[in-house]
Amino acid sequence: ALCSRQSVALAWGAPRRRRRTHAGHQVLVHPDIMGIDLDAATQQAIEGLISSMDLRQKLGQIWQPDWRAFRPLDDNAAQTNIAGWHLGSVLGGGGAAPTPNEPAAWREQTKNFQSAAKVPLLICSDSVHGHHSLFGATLFPHHIGQGCMRDADLVRRLAAVAALESAACGINFIFSPCAAIACDLRWGRTYESFSEDVSLVCESTVAEVKGLQEAGVPMAACVKHFVSDGATELGTGTANFAWMGAPPDARLDQGDATLSDAELRAVHVAPFRAAVDAGVLAVMVSYSSINGRKLHASRDLVTDLLKGELGFDGLVVSDYDAVQQCADDYVSAVAACLGAGVDVVMTAGGMYGGLSWQQQINAAAQAVERGLLLTQRVDDAVRRVFRVKAKLGLLLPDALQRDAGSAAATTLDAIEPWELSPPGCDAHRALAREAVAKSCVLLRNQASTLPISDETQSGRLIVTGCGAHDLGVQCGGWSMQWQGCSGNAFTLGTTLFDGVRAIRPDAEHFDTQAFRDAFGSAGADGRRASLCRGDVVLVCTGEKPYVEGGGDTLDLTMAETELVRAAAACGATVIVVLLCGRPLVIQPDVLQLMDALLVAWLPGTQGEGVADLLFGAKPVTGKLSFSWPTSNAQAKLAERSAGPLFPFGFGLSLPTKATD
Repeated sequence: ALCSRQSVALAWGAPRRRRRTHAGHQVLVHPDIMGIDLDAATQQAIEGLISSMDLRQKLGQIWQPDWRAFRPLDDNAAQTNIAGWHLGSVLGGGGAAPTPNEPAAWREQTKNFQSAAKVPLLICSDSVHGHHSLFGATLFPHHIGQGCMRDADLVRRLAAVAALESAACGINFIFSPCAAIACDLRWGRTYESFSEDVSLVCESTVAEVKGLQEAGVPMAACVKHFVSDGATELGTGTANFAWMGAPPDARLDQGDATLSDAELRAVHVAPFRAAVDAGVLAVMVSYSSINGRKLHASRDLVTDLLKGELGFDGLVVSDYDAVQQCADDYVSAVAACLGAGVDVVMTAGGMYGGLSWQQQINAAAQAVERGLLLTQRVDDAVRRVFRVKAKLGLLLPDALQRDAGSAAATTLDAIEPWELSPPGCDAHRALAREAVAKSCVLLRNQASTLPISDETQSGRLIVTGCGAHDLGVQCGGWSMQWQGCSGNAFTLGTTLFDGVRAIRPDAEHFDTQAFRDAFGSAGADGRRASLCRGDVVLVCTGEKPYVEGGGDTLDLTMAETELVRAAAACGATVIVVLLCGRPLVIQPDVLQLMDALLVAWLPGTQGEGVADLLFGAKPVTGKLSFSWPTSNAQAKLAERSAGPLFPFGFGLSLPTKATD
């Protein structure tokens, strides 16, 4: 049995850490994850390690509790939980962060976790558009916007920054990219999908995998959610989002997809095949079902298709608390899921009811003892975990001499790559700003309203709407908290109004109600008259943050629609910027009131990237990654009987404004 960290040091021919010189620094260069092919000696060493472990130690390696479920949650939590139960990985769910929420505290926490582990840990985070749980991290456009960039290399560079900023906090495993093909725009995860187009999703998925795993830090990408999570039928979702105001018949997430084998393979499997071919280290299974069968318990898909036909030799992880959905009792559920090919069980660990993670491990042991789960399957799962750890360099001898997340200079006289460009640095924010500008799509531009001209600039500029001065609306879900945040205090960034004001210092901000009170009331002709046709009202509207759940409508709220009407009634030029996680239905009469319509999606922390387009500092080049519906009847892409309002790939182009 394992007795110390030193007992797991493997000696093999895989690349060791080396150094390079950059800007006068000795920089630590980690093994090239994409290029590692574990040799026979490594495989033999892994087998020796597995043979030295008892059942409880093996089960610990394939369990992944949310660290917030550690009990007691105190200074001894790592020793009591990680060492005591031989855990192989942990995750920080949405909103998990140390106090203070800064990189040094993250590194101290993850160092504490690693110090307690007999085998170095996989420490996991979502980081789906940057390390969103870290205060001050750089947050990028969500995937729906990245798909509009049509720039795979930029997707790769964004992912590399996400890897660097996560690694600066001791993270070495990221649950991204999402390779879903969203088929119904009412799905609450539509913005996590790159596109409705299979080839664009494949290209973008591969780019993100390479960016995460080639950033010069030990980082595993985990492509998700296998498979067809974006094809579930409305009303079949098992996730209860009633607390979000969604009626039962509006449920899509965690639902059932009705698919032929041909459609499944041609559309939904394709991005996973591309990711596997690119060398992705991990795959997450979907909560959802196909033709009534839970994916977590589908051996024909997880083992036969993914691991067999596609040749995936990395690890397969469950989604958060998904295992318990597969049977009435946990012993049967875990036997079904691990037996189907799931290698690692991700769990809330009883924080929201049900069994604690310790009780879950006990249930898995019972499944083995009762013959419901083969020991060979447990060994294979552990083997896959160790392969990933080996490729990350976690089982190299020097990994045991230096705790993950600590300063490299203390032992190796070199600095980590992220120390040259720490989280939230100017270079990362500049890249995010570039991505924001490239992700926006111009749908309407009457009489060349954009870019805002010198003549227009001489008039009054009013900025209003729910997203005008709100980082929470800008960033959307998966931003500090699982369901996102509101306001500007939860992280550091630049709102759209901040970006506008940097160019037009005289720009005025009115919140939605203040604008309606001042200019939209009946009988307020005098106040309306304070705006004239030489002035501009910039209406920044859209959706409040959400994750996974959603409603049964794509309509803008009545309040935001009336805001556009009020702005138009003033007689000013009306420019609308939509901040949204999916195409929204725009009533024809409201669309006609808009002199210009720019879709900025969920751009993240750098709102100045939108302002760059409004004033012509950057060209407008974005193209729709999803076709735009005319009505709610077109929410499901496959059921459209008529053409969309704007087709896939549409987007007006504007050059940079000429300057003297």
